[in-house]
Amino acid sequence: MANIPVAIPDVPVLWHNAVVDIEPTSRYGLDRDLSSINSTLCYVNPSAEPLALALLAPSQAETECNVRRQSREQPVHQEAQALDPAPYRPVLAALAAGGWNTGALERILERSPRHFVGGARLEPGPQVVRFHTRVPIPAGADGIRELALAVPMSAGPLSQGAALSIVVLLPNDAPEYQVEVVDWSVESEPGAQVWVYGSEGRPKLAGRPALAWSWVRGPFVGLKYRYRATRGRGDAGTRRPSTGSG
Repeated sequence: MANIPVAIPDVPVLWHNAVVDIEPTSRYGLDRDLSSINSTLCYVNPSAEPLALALLAPSQAETECNVRRQSREQPVHQEAQALDPAPYRPVLAALAAGGWNTGALERILERSPRHFVGGARLEPGPQVVRFHTRVPIPAGADGIRELALAVPMSAGPLSQGAALSIVVLLPNDAPEYQVEVVDWSVESEPGAQVWVYGSEGRPKLAGRPALAWSWVRGPFVGLKYRYRATRGRGDAGTRRPSTGSG
């Protein structure tokens, strides 16, 4: 499970995007793949004074995290801490007061023994903040690898109707293997969309299988993939998406 951060105080968000680059490190000596998750969020400081922003990211398996405000700044590395539920209570209260569902964030907190705590100083007006984490992706007994990305939506982006997009880039094919997308999540929210590149008649993106999701309220995306040996590769069969948010 990997997460885009929750901001405290819960300031407005103009847009927020995440790009996930899956590295095929299991093919080259490691026992797992690694995913590099780069989240970019445009926060709005509505006051006339600088504002200190705390960024909290519940964690199950992240191996590292760093934060920076604007691209000209050096990233600041964060160490994982035991999760303290107290800072999230105002976030849950604001969701409930706005009539939003608190269940998604509550489930994320229940599953996460740790969290990363970062900070950013926002000048008045809109500011771009980058939040980067890395997550290992081990293989199951059947050789299938699964990436799940949870998005703990807070009242700030929900009240603004800020669209969220997530793009996942899978590894390139290589002479000795090909990458097969086995399954992916499909959100039922009206207006939510998912695009699958390298399947369903769409070409790959720069030679890589990829998936992209866009929605306003969806709290979860997931995909499953595996490697197939190039020689003697059989019919992969029909790939079918999952329904629901998992």
